[in-house]
Amino acid sequence: MGAHYSELDLSDKDIEGGRLNDVTLGLNWHLNPNTRVMLNYVHAGVDLSDINVKDGNADIFAMRFQVDL
Repeated sequence: MGAHYSELDLSDKDIEGGRLNDVTLGLNWHLNPNTRVMLNYVHAGVDLSDINVKDGNADIFAMRFQVDL
């Protein structure tokens, strides 16, 4: 199991893109030494309050299957 937090400033010089924050929670299931299933949930949000635009959020579910031959 794992967790990750990241923050990204999307503004630069004349571009006002706001600030992006996301939290990722992950779970790995090892079926055997060569096979693994990875599940991730990501909650991301962009803060645009500095430029008077409505904020946005996203919830993302991802699954990966890995085989080492």
